[in-house]
Order: sequence, then C-alpha cells, then structure tokens
Amino acid sequence: MDRYEYLGTVKYHLQSLTSKQQDKIIDSLLNRFREKDDDDALINELGAPETLAEKYLFNKKDLTVDDDVTHFKFETTFVPVYVYESDDEYLHFNVTKDIDLEKFQYEVNEGVFSLNLKLSHASKNTRLEIYLPDKKIDRVEMIQHYSSIHADSIKAKDIQFKNDVGQVIIKKVEADTLTCYLQTGEMRIDDVDTKHLKFNVSTGKLVLDNVNQDQHIDGKVATGNAMITLDKMFDNAELILKEQFGALIIDGYDEEIDGKVLGNGEYKVKLVASYGTLMIDTN
Repeated sequence: MDRYEYLGTVKYHLQSLTSKQQDKIIDSLLNRFREKDDDDALINELGAPETLAEKYLFNKKDLTVDDDVTHFKFETTFVPVYVYESDDEYLHFNVTKDIDLEKFQYEVNEGVFSLNLKLSHASKNTRLEIYLPDKKIDRVEMIQHYSSIHADSIKAKDIQFKNDVGQVIIKKVEADTLTCYLQTGEMRIDDVDTKHLKFNVSTGKLVLDNVNQDQHIDGKVATGNAMITLDKMFDNAELILKEQFGALIIDGYDEEIDGKVLGNGEYKVKLVASYGTLMIDTN
C-alpha cells in the first residue's frame, strides 16, 4: 500500500466529517509523507487507516466498573446512540468531537450506573458509542429523546428501550425480557433471543423480524403499525387477541378473532390493536 492508497482509505472512513475537515486532515498527512519520504515506514508508524481515522472522529472515555454494578441506565437527548458489547471488563465511550466530554453526567449508586447526556442540538455527524463491559448484566435501560438508538449483539437479563421521537434499531439482542416503547418514529428489531417480549407503539412503526415464537409476547399498537415475523407460527401458545377500531392480521387465522382466546399452550401471547394495524407472519 502506497501513500495514496493509504490516504484514500483514511478519507473513506472520515466521510461523516465535512469536506473541508477531511481535506485539512488529508493535506496534513500528505505533508508528513512528503517529509518522511518513506511510505512504508510512516504507514507502520501511523497504524491501520481505520484506526487512525477514529482518532480524528472520536474522543474516548474508558471507565472501570465495579463488580457490583449490574444495572446500566442511559438517557440521551439529541444524541444518536450506538450500543455494543465490549471485549473486556471496562465500560467504553466513544463520542464525536463535537460533544464535550465535560457534558457527561454519570453516577454510580447502589449498583446502578446512570448516564445522562443532553444536547440542545446535534449535527448529522454527532454520535455516541457505548461498549458495555463483558460481564453478567441484570438490566440495561435506554431512554432516547429526539434521536436514534442502535444496539447490536448486547445481552442482559432485562433490556428496555424507550424512544419519544426517532428511530430504534436492535439486532441480535439476548435477554430474558425485552421491552420496547415507541412514541413516534420507527423501531426495528431483528434476530433477538428472548423469553418475554413486550412492546407498545403509539404513532410509529414497529418491525420485528426472526422472532422466536416460543415465548410470552405482550404487545399493543395504538395508532401506529406493527409487523412481526416469527420463525414459525404459534403452536404452543394461548393467544388473547383484541381489536378496537384497528386491525389484527395473523397468518393462519382468517376467521374473526377479536376478543377470542385461541389455543391453550405453554406461552401467553396478548395482542391489542386500537386504531393501528398489527400483522403477524412467518418466514
């Protein structure tokens, strides 16, 4: 890899910055290559282009979490949040440089770690990354105001996502209980491993894909829409279904199902559609 290939890769990973910011960084690096006059030596010194780009994009904050902290609560306003699992015992934060680390307000009290990060506004590039420690976690709560939540491959005994206005994207979550509240916006949950799924949609849109049907499900749709795709249709559940000026559309149940209890299986599935539409289908 020569200097131009290296700088091209760095610039690719800086796309969230403005063109002016990108050019300033690349010009500075190009000058270093000219001064060094040894591409391989400088590339070895700078490290992988992806890692170098992160240094320009993020401020990092790493926290040691005591063993007795098993409950994590995050509340953010105007801050897009991305949540992952760390590969060590530390709680890691990456924040874009437009977020002042002094704005981080967190505390630990009786086994609960709480973070509250409020901004008055955010740019299209603003971003907070949270890496949860690799340990047994009892509860994760995420409350978002006016932005988005993205969670990928996290696990805890109890997980709750709540968003007033914005977007929630969840993938490969493991939990005994997963609870999702959406006021206005869009929520997508894919390939989750749960024992009890709860959701409440007001005026937004909820899409649940690859959901295990062998679990308790308690869902309500007000004036929004929800689409659930199961790995297979219910065959071991007691279905309690209610429709109030809305629509319940469930694969394999063509007859009138409002107010009926169907089946007598191990799991309880309670679904209510008020003025919205709730559809359930199989892959």
